[in-house]
Amino acid sequence: MSETNDATIIKFPAMADYPPSNLRTSAALTHLSWLVLDKDARQSFGSILNFWMNSSSDAWNFCFNPPRLTGWHIAGSGYYGTGDSSKIFTIDEITHFHNPVFYHPKQIVFDHPKLNELLTKDPANGKRPTVPCRDDDAQLDLSVEPLLGKRLDQVSESGFSCSFNDSLKVGVNVNGTRYSVKPIVDPESTPATEITSPGHATERGSGQELDYGINRPEESEDLTAEELVEVELTERFSIFDEVVRRLGDCENFSFEKISAIRLPWPKGGNLTATRTATGKPIQACVSLIRYQSIPVIIIEVDTESILKEHTLSTLVVIFSKNAADGVESLLRRCSNDGVHWDFEHIRSLNAVAKHSRHPHRQTRKKGKHTVVGPEEYLERWVNILERNIRALVKQVRKTS
Repeated sequence: MSETNDATIIKFPAMADYPPSNLRTSAALTHLSWLVLDKDARQSFGSILNFWMNSSSDAWNFCFNPPRLTGWHIAGSGYYGTGDSSKIFTIDEITHFHNPVFYHPKQIVFDHPKLNELLTKDPANGKRPTVPCRDDDAQLDLSVEPLLGKRLDQVSESGFSCSFNDSLKVGVNVNGTRYSVKPIVDPESTPATEITSPGHATERGSGQELDYGINRPEESEDLTAEELVEVELTERFSIFDEVVRRLGDCENFSFEKISAIRLPWPKGGNLTATRTATGKPIQACVSLIRYQSIPVIIIEVDTESILKEHTLSTLVVIFSKNAADGVESLLRRCSNDGVHWDFEHIRSLNAVAKHSRHPHRQTRKKGKHTVVGPEEYLERWVNILERNIRALVKQVRKTS
């Protein structure tokens, strides 16, 4: 463990066999931070081994010294006694611990040599390998030694959770990027029966390694995700830049700012966002304007950089709060979903959104197609965005 002016760094040794997959969420990291940095927690955790080593029993009778729970909040279920013990409450099950006492003044950063970001790549021959379905109900066998490199049997404790002081700040160092071809699971295959066992996996093992965890991460919480990169506003966005600035001159509108952001590398099998001449993800242009004092985000994605023809409408979105985090989450989902807008995900971000189509580049008059001039095209785009934003703001005010 080392200290800098801004952070406490907890570094795992090169030979550590602690699973790096357990370091991907704030819930898991705050729990581990408490075990490492809190004296009571360390002593309590260490007492498990001490009791086992000092036990004379052949069977392992799990025992430990609990940490001090002063100031904690505990949720659970149980019952009151009867008669003389009517004031005694017996706990049957604990479902939640909240520890607001543990505090650390700096950010806590975990550095694991094997923690990297896994990204999908296209196969060299254009075909993804097919694998059979996995056994999602592997049989527990304590006598089996897990095999090193075999898929983990992940089991999550859904009935219990543990949370900490909301002011704690945790993070990770991502030590590189790893690319692999994602296989296709054959839905018609019959999964082979497998066994699972706790303990350290070895090259001599045969079963799956049981990975049992609480506070299991949600994908959206992944702390290893790359930060979004702001880039120069390219020539491709020059028309959109002019459109939003003109929109800001309309009645009750005001222009705030505009920036270009490179979409994050997609996670999953859909690599549309990276099928470009450079092999890097495409860019999006994000503009903030105000209509009647309400902040409105307008997002235009550079689909023309994708080698295969792909279209995507401009997105107009209003966030009820945390607009910056919302835009980041929205762009990640757009990249992961093959450059598409996921309106269900947008609603989960406490936001409302609307497609805004691009104006046609040609008009048809008297059976003839005429190319729309640059000035007319700009004005048409401004008018389309203006109508859609007015309608979206009206919708927001109706529901608020």
